[in-house]
Amino acid sequence: MLKNLIFLVTITFVSCIEKQQEKINNFTALAITDTLSIPLDTLTSPKSNYYQVFSQNKKEYLAVENSNLNAIEMYDMSSSKLKLIKRLVFSRSDDKLTFSRLAGFTVVNFDSIFVYDNKMTKLILIDTVKSIKYEKKMKDNESSLLAGHLEATQRPILWKDNKLFFAVAPYSDPLVDNTYFSDKYSLEVCINPSKNYEVTSLKIHYPEKFKGKFWGIMYCFFSRTEGKDSDFIYSFAIDEQLTQTNFNKNTTNKIDLMPKINVEAYSLKDDYMNYYLYTPHYGQIFYDKWRNVYYRFSYQAINKIVEKPSHYDKPCTIMVYSEDFKKITEYNLPKDMFLSAGSFVTSRGLCVSLSHPKKPKLSENKADFAIFTLK
Repeated sequence: MLKNLIFLVTITFVSCIEKQQEKINNFTALAITDTLSIPLDTLTSPKSNYYQVFSQNKKEYLAVENSNLNAIEMYDMSSSKLKLIKRLVFSRSDDKLTFSRLAGFTVVNFDSIFVYDNKMTKLILIDTVKSIKYEKKMKDNESSLLAGHLEATQRPILWKDNKLFFAVAPYSDPLVDNTYFSDKYSLEVCINPSKNYEVTSLKIHYPEKFKGKFWGIMYCFFSRTEGKDSDFIYSFAIDEQLTQTNFNKNTTNKIDLMPKINVEAYSLKDDYMNYYLYTPHYGQIFYDKWRNVYYRFSYQAINKIVEKPSHYDKPCTIMVYSEDFKKITEYNLPKDMFLSAGSFVTSRGLCVSLSHPKKPKLSENKADFAIFTLK
């Protein structure tokens, strides 16, 4: 009787997993299913470099960097129209929490918010009333490890296993110094609060394709996301392969993806910006833990008939991959409508900003985002 019961429970459990996997495998298209909006006032910027989604007491919140105010804004995401619940403004002078420029933050919860200055000379742990709970002044060698950190949604500071992880891109132009592409330069730095906030470089480097060549600063920025099963997934601008790293297991793998784009190394004889505008590259990667899929952005070369082109003119495609990196579908973003840099993932789907600089009519009262879900 007990054996039969165990067998029945096992079959039921396997069946549920198979149905869930079947649902994922049956996704065929990425579509806009809803929108959300951030209300704007005279203090709120319509665009931001950094969005962080976090949860507390089973509620979802969005933390946004406001570079104009040198502030962090927190929004309740209970409805499509987000509600501002907290604005933390940091003085540029004459204050215990002085930041000439707020370079980044990590919200663990309302009682634990890590903030950093632009030169990474200090790390401060505060709460939502800006009470200082801990402050670490970085040593020179620690600051130098973190100096290339640039806060962006495509390369967020991750709080994982009670540690902070910083993705670090080159601080100066690799056209002048391409030693960044050697194994001496680490792309990930960990700060461990349980070990007196020890700062450690981790073993992750630029792919072989970068080494011994000139690529320029635009192609050295990369994207990193927290993947499934404690993996970190890296997307490099010129590499069709993803780099999959698990620091707990000390393993690194390369993952082949389709489609592939070919990018030739930059020649010093070329005009660099033209080279960048008329050459394709890969961009952001996001893991959607609610749907167990990955979104990777790719950018095509600009059509040469564009007058006074900028990087905003590069056509963008969102490619969707399953948990085992099989391509599910792709979506070509319409021209002059989406600002792909303003993207983040929530329980409702992939959110992409509708505030493209060339969009004819931008609202003065709200910043809109399209919500993409798999159908």
